[in-house]
This record gives sequence, structure tokens and C-alpha cells, in this order.
Amino acid sequence: MAFIDLIPVVIYFIASIFMMKVFYLRMNAGQYAMFSAGTLMLSFAGIMKVIWKFLYALNIGDFVLLSQSFFPLQSMAFLLMFLGTAGMLIGKNGQRKFYSVAPVPVVTSALPFYIMTFFTTTGLYCCFVRFNWKIGAKATGRFFIVAYIINMAQVCLGIKFDNSSSMHWTAQICNIISQSCFLIGAIRMKIASDKTAPKEE
Repeated sequence: MAFIDLIPVVIYFIASIFMMKVFYLRMNAGQYAMFSAGTLMLSFAGIMKVIWKFLYALNIGDFVLLSQSFFPLQSMAFLLMFLGTAGMLIGKNGQRKFYSVAPVPVVTSALPFYIMTFFTTTGLYCCFVRFNWKIGAKATGRFFIVAYIINMAQVCLGIKFDNSSSMHWTAQICNIISQSCFLIGAIRMKIASDKTAPKEE
């Protein structure tokens, strides 16, 4: 199962590289810092969870905090990505700066992180779809819509997660499909963006 967990993490990491290349010349320094920090944080959160599963499978130890840190990191990552992308769409490159102070809340329930993930993910994917419309790649937005719907299904699944083998497999299959749609969308967006990208000075 740990190897299966690694697949969507690798797919997302590849997609995030395409996304960062798309927005490199379209965001100012503050916006790009938030977006790239968010994408890398999300990859790091996935890697931590995979490491936990590997260590557990090898009977080295049950470092449960590696798994429990996933939702706080994920929610903060989506928030940063959303702020950076929304800032790019609202303002003009190099003219508007967005700053975010996001302290990590100390809570005993994952519910606040599910709520934050829902709102920030919704906003982020709306920005992705809007950006694709802006660069004339309307069809590409459909891949992000599908990825978003499956993401939200995963959030609902996570609330009722019972730790059974069937639930784990269902979650991983959904995650692989979602991240594959995200990767296809990122690649298509990079291709469309290159045609309208500003020239690097």
C-alpha cells in the first residue's frame, strides 16, 4: 500500500513543476513565493505520509504524527496556492503584492482542516479554470474540474474513513485518478500558456 501511496505523490510533484513553470513569468515575487511554497509544501505533506506507511510496513515504528501532520500541511498549502493564484488573476504582474500570515492552529480535531481544505481548494481550482479561459484553453479547464470533483469526494471520504483495506484502496484509486487529471491539465496548460507567455527579460 505504501508503494501505491507514492504514485499520486509523484504524479502531483511532476504536475506542480509544470504549474510553477506556467506561472513563473505571470506572477510577481510575492505571488510566486506563496504559490511555489504551497505546491512544495503539499508534495512534502504527501512524502511524510508515504514515509509513515513505509516505516509502519517495515515494523520500524508507528510514527503516527507523520500521518497526522498531513491535513494541517495540506490546508496551509492550498491556502498559499490560492492566495498566489488569486493575486495573479486580480492584480497585474509586478504591481500588487499579497501577504499571508497563517499560524498553524493547535486543534484536536481534523474538521477545521477539512473545512479550510474545502474552501481553499474550491477557490484554487476556480482560479485554474479562470486562468485557462484567459489564455484560450477552455477545454483544459475540464481536467481541473474533474480533479476538483474527485478531490472533494476524497474529503468526504476522509470524514468517514474507517481505516479498512477497502477504504484505503478506494482512497488511493481516487487520488491517482485525481492527480492524473491534474497532471494532464497542467501539461495542457503549460503548452497553451507558452503561446501567450510574456517574454523573459
